[in-house]
Amino acid sequence: MKKFIAIASLLISLAVVGWSQSPQSVTLTANIPGPPSGVNVYTTGATGSTLYCYYVVAVYNAGMGTPSQPTCIYNSNGTLSGSNFNTITWSGTPPGGVPIGWWVLRSTGYSFPGTGTTAVNATVIAAGTYSQTDQSNSLNSFTFSPLSAGYATIGLDNLNYGQPAIVVGDAVGNTDIKWYQIAISPAGTTQSQLYTRVGYLGLSQINGGTVIVPGINGVSYRVVDFLFQGVGSNLATCTSVNVDDTTGTPVVVAAVPVATLASNAVIGPGGANNTLTTMGWQGALTAGKGIQIINAGSSCTAATGLYYRIEWTTN
Repeated sequence: MKKFIAIASLLISLAVVGWSQSPQSVTLTANIPGPPSGVNVYTTGATGSTLYCYYVVAVYNAGMGTPSQPTCIYNSNGTLSGSNFNTITWSGTPPGGVPIGWWVLRSTGYSFPGTGTTAVNATVIAAGTYSQTDQSNSLNSFTFSPLSAGYATIGLDNLNYGQPAIVVGDAVGNTDIKWYQIAISPAGTTQSQLYTRVGYLGLSQINGGTVIVPGINGVSYRVVDFLFQGVGSNLATCTSVNVDDTTGTPVVVAAVPVATLASNAVIGPGGANNTLTTMGWQGALTAGKGIQIINAGSSCTAATGLYYRIEWTTN
């Protein structure tokens, strides 16, 4: 609720700019969530002289937060079992965000063990659970996937988009345009917002795919328009450049043949020999999955990259 109020206040402050410079913008920062606090470890059963250090890592939908500092026990039994074991406990929500689960890692030293066979638990510990027993000398596979800090600018622009628009830019140069809504929908109706993202992808970002719009749990996207413009030499070698969703076997929205992506040519949905699939084009994509731009066939070569514009709504 506090975040909603803060964003609403921000938008109001951007709208009421009087005669100040236009467009107006501010920079927002989302830091990586802090480490879990209150981590403790105690032994049950026979003790020993083995040193074990434990680390708790919070899990979020997009990755993992900052690990806790090492919490060590110096008299652990060297042979852990159902009778002689260690219990690790910790407090609730870390600073900066509510996690969806936890990992507990173990090492024999004071350095964070990271990726490897390092986890006490075999699967993610459920949110709302704040303890884990360590009853075995064997450990489980773990991959550390840290979150990144987020940076964005948000502004109100009445100069460049045909009507006043709220414009959001990210840290890598992409721009999302959310049209500024003046009309109020009648009571009991819903309105799908049109979103636009524009940006540039180099050849290495096209080959293998780049996620343009990240997936959101429970939300399905519907692509309604796109434009590609090649940069440098004519694209070659690959079969096409596609707009797909990010499912393992992706739903293809549109496939633009490489032969039509000549240098500086601007290609939209009506381009010659484009393939607009029945399932993907202007249809609901897989819920929870994002939108990507990716090569099809062999890797694309020759060109420097391409500019793109993607327009979509949500269901």
